[in-house]
Amino acid sequence: MYWRTLVSITFLTLLKPAQSQVTGASLNLNNTWQASFPKSNLTATSASSKVASWGTPYTNFFGDANIAFIQDPYLNATSTNGTNSSEVLQVFYSKGSYTPKSSQATNASGSGGAEFYMRPFGEQFYDKALLTYSLAFDKNFSWVQGGKLPGLFAGPPGAGCSGGSQANGSNCFSMRLMWRAAGEGEAYAYIPRSSALCATPLVQCNDEYGASFSRGLIKFTPGVWTKMQMYIETGTPSQRNGVLKVWQDNALVINRNDIMYRTSNMVQLSSVYFSTFFGGSNANYSTPLDTHTYFKDISLSVGNPVELSIATLASPQSLLTFFLPCIIVAFFTF
Repeated sequence: MYWRTLVSITFLTLLKPAQSQVTGASLNLNNTWQASFPKSNLTATSASSKVASWGTPYTNFFGDANIAFIQDPYLNATSTNGTNSSEVLQVFYSKGSYTPKSSQATNASGSGGAEFYMRPFGEQFYDKALLTYSLAFDKNFSWVQGGKLPGLFAGPPGAGCSGGSQANGSNCFSMRLMWRAAGEGEAYAYIPRSSALCATPLVQCNDEYGASFSRGLIKFTPGVWTKMQMYIETGTPSQRNGVLKVWQDNALVINRNDIMYRTSNMVQLSSVYFSTFFGGSNANYSTPLDTHTYFKDISLSVGNPVELSIATLASPQSLLTFFLPCIIVAFFTF
C-alpha cells in the first residue's frame, strides 16, 4: 500500500506542469530595460549616483543615504527562480523609522527606507508595463504591521497618489507591493475609490490611505530571495477593465481585470515607483531594530509609448457634454 501511494504521488508530481517564466516578450511588450549593477561595493554618494543612472531624477530621491551596493548576503540561499548576482542593492531602515514623512522630520539617524521614481525610457507614457525584481529580507527581519515595496506609477512623478494624497482619476495612480504582519504580502493601490471597488472580494479599503488587494496571497520568508513581478494594463478611462497581475517566483498569485485606474487619458504609466519603508502612518509600524532589504534583477518591460489626450470622447453623450457649452456660447454671441 505504501509503495502504491508513493508511486501515485510521484506520478502526479511528474504530470504537474512546470511554471513558465514570465517575460516582457510573453506579454507582447517589445522594450525591456535591465538595471545595471556595479561590480564592487558602493556606499552613500556613489550608490545614489549609480541609481541616478537608472533614470532617477535626484530631486525626487528620498533616502539616498540609506542605500548601498554590497555583495549578495544570500548568494547560496537563492530561490529557484533567482540568479546569483554578486552585487545587490541594500536598503537600510534604522530603528524607530516609519514612513518617509516621519523620517524626513527627524535627523539622519532616524531615517529609514528609500523612495524615488525611475524613468529609464525617458519622459514617455505607456498603457501597459511589467516590473520585475528579486527581493530578500534580513534573516531577523521584524514584519511589525507592514511596509511598502516597489511598484508602478502613472502620471507625473511626485504628483501624489501615496501618503494619503488620493487618486482622483485625472491626476495619477500608484500600485505597489506591501509586506504585512507575519510576512503576508499584498498589492497596495492608490486608485480612484468607489463603493463598487470596496465591495469587491479580496479588496480592503481605507478612507484615508490606499486599498489592499489580495492580502495574504503573497508569502515572504526572511533570508531567502524571491522574484516578484507586477503587470498592469491601464484599461479604458472610467471603466473597470484595467488589469493587474502579480507573480511570485513565476506563480500567478493575483489576477484581476476589473480595476478602474483612471478617468482621463492624461493619466498613463510613467515610472517605476521604488518605494520602500516601514508604514503605515504612525509609530505602531516602526521597525524595532536596524534592518535591511535587498534587491536585484530589476527590469521594466513596456510596449510602444502612448500619447496623452485631454478628453476621452467615447459616446454621443460625451460628445454632447463636451460641445454643448461651445454651442451655447456661440448661440448667444451671434
